[in-house]
Amino acid sequence: MDKDSKVFAREATGLVRGISPFGAFVAGILAMSPPVVIYEFWSLTPAIFPNSNTLLIVALVFVPVIFWALMYLQFNVAMPRSGGDYVWVSRTLHPAVGFMANFYIFFWQTTVLGALAFLTTLFMGAFLQITGIEFNSPSTFALAATLSKPINTTIVGSILLIVFALIIVSGVRNTVITEIVLWAVSIAGVFAFVAVLLATSNGTFISNFNQVMGPSASSDAIMKIAANAGWTSGWTFRASVGAMAFGILTIASFNWSMYTGGEMKSVKRSSWASSIIPVIFGASLFELLGYAIYNTMGYNFVQATGLLYSTNPGAVPVGTGAAAVPLGLPWVYTIFMNGNPYLDSFIALAMVLGLAGVLLPVFMLVTRTLFAYSFDRILPTRFASVSDRFHTPVFSIVFILVIAIIVTAISNLTFFYGTYLTNTTLGFILATIVVAAAAIKFPYGKTKSLFENAPSITKVKVAGVPLITISGIVTLVSFLYVAYEGFTTPAIGGVISPYSFIGGLIIPFAVPWVIYYASKSYHKSHGVDIDLAFKEIPPE
Repeated sequence: MDKDSKVFAREATGLVRGISPFGAFVAGILAMSPPVVIYEFWSLTPAIFPNSNTLLIVALVFVPVIFWALMYLQFNVAMPRSGGDYVWVSRTLHPAVGFMANFYIFFWQTTVLGALAFLTTLFMGAFLQITGIEFNSPSTFALAATLSKPINTTIVGSILLIVFALIIVSGVRNTVITEIVLWAVSIAGVFAFVAVLLATSNGTFISNFNQVMGPSASSDAIMKIAANAGWTSGWTFRASVGAMAFGILTIASFNWSMYTGGEMKSVKRSSWASSIIPVIFGASLFELLGYAIYNTMGYNFVQATGLLYSTNPGAVPVGTGAAAVPLGLPWVYTIFMNGNPYLDSFIALAMVLGLAGVLLPVFMLVTRTLFAYSFDRILPTRFASVSDRFHTPVFSIVFILVIAIIVTAISNLTFFYGTYLTNTTLGFILATIVVAAAAIKFPYGKTKSLFENAPSITKVKVAGVPLITISGIVTLVSFLYVAYEGFTTPAIGGVISPYSFIGGLIIPFAVPWVIYYASKSYHKSHGVDIDLAFKEIPPE
């Protein structure tokens, strides 16, 4: 048996480089999910950080997020393999450390698949709200109510997961095509939303809103209720600075497509397209959205409704007839701006498809990291098996699908997620700190030769200091701050309880150490030193 077959699962991965730079860009934007960002920035942020201004938040976090993206770009160019930061950190720091940090991201994103399936059904409900109001259809509202029942949410979510898993099984080409279609429809809906906002004055919006909702549910009535709940008008610089940690986490996920580095064509271009460009594109889009939303709906109205809908939706007065439903998501308010019911319904449907599309890059992330663990022999090599027909890790995909459906069910039907997994964002923050530490270390020590033989973008120096080290330092400092905010602000890191701390943090970080050293011991007893794999980059 030759060295490669002993060290790695086999001499070649069996994966194909079928992701173009444009496909990588689309995956980055889909993962960032403009529909989710709209929801978080203009529905959740007003409740979590009163008197903050998202226009300012985005501007403040742009620099640290760019350095975060640059760190991933430089690493991916140096080691373009499936598994992303698992490969980078395990080769730079220590195999067990790399496995630990990335395993947490794998664990977190596997649970996120279930959460995304649930959230997609929530967005479907918003689509049905708009359609029902625009076409005055009671049956549509009845369908929205039916959809909101936990058992139905579980069924619909599971069907979504199965459909997207089948797409990924069928090959990278089909996955990329599906991502592009969903992205195109989604981004068209986002820009249509912006266009409707910019075409509607604040006076027209408020007048239409008050006319439809009636005096008891007018904008003034809503703001009065919000004021009684503690809301105050206006924004401050201090409040916006306080929301920076939340802003950094909101403009995240752009780098999920990096975990398919072993399937990217033109790695340098694809790395730019899946890191720096999505951040610039996304930040610009969110600034435009923020201006349009505040300009048309009014800053105080957005803050007041966001605060109420996120903290006590039952306190929000509703209108009469078709409008007798609470309106929670920003794009639902197009019904008060535009007289074209088809356009308004399209915008809401585009948001649903944009969110559903996030399932694809997340599925790719978790299945490719699982593949990478197996290819290095940490996990059984069965997880690294690749279909000769589709060139995809079918066994890993099916395995993840089963887990995702289970998570979807227990999340919707029990309090498991809210009890044990409320602190998973904290785990992601800590894992990112480890990646940043690896970036700082990469040009030195045992990986110095990898650094010196890497493409030019990775070897760039500023005042004699490697840029990847600088990127790592900025990311490290940024995420230490985010970690502090996460541990001290429950709205960011979740309420910490003994159950969530142990179940959502301690166990997921401890399990990979047990797995790694158990695997190392097992393979050593069979004459294989798996540590040899981490002295080199895996083969393509």
